[in-house]
Amino acid sequence: ILQEKEEWEEAELLLTKALTTYRDLFGEKAQPTLETMGEMGDLLLAMGNTSDAQKHLEQAMETSERVYGRGHPLTVKLIGQLGKLRQAQGDYAKAEVLLVECFEVNKNTRSLQHKKTRDAIEALADYYAFVNKESMSKKYSGMLE
Repeated sequence: ILQEKEEWEEAELLLTKALTTYRDLFGEKAQPTLETMGEMGDLLLAMGNTSDAQKHLEQAMETSERVYGRGHPLTVKLIGQLGKLRQAQGDYAKAEVLLVECFEVNKNTRSLQHKKTRDAIEALADYYAFVNKESMSKKYSGMLE
């Protein structure tokens, strides 16, 4: 809610406290800790702090992949988040690979109507629109209709 209201400092403070608490209670490898690291990465990205966002997202994704596997829903979510980060950083080739992977795994493990699959489709449509690949953007946008 605070992020939606662009109350960045308060949101960052609360997420930092939550992350510290989860680390203390559950450890670095626990799902709540990794989810909160992903949320912190998203917040930092929204704030324009791509360097710190990258640190949080990469650490969370690498740990999630090592502990839960590449196809685990948390790992897939983090892959999508990293794709959006790479897009913001201008690394379009890496962004596309990550966003496509996020979509493919969601498509193969959930229905096209599932919220996470639809979110992945929307991210790809937005990405292709951003890089002026209109035919690809329309292809994915069409899946949302």
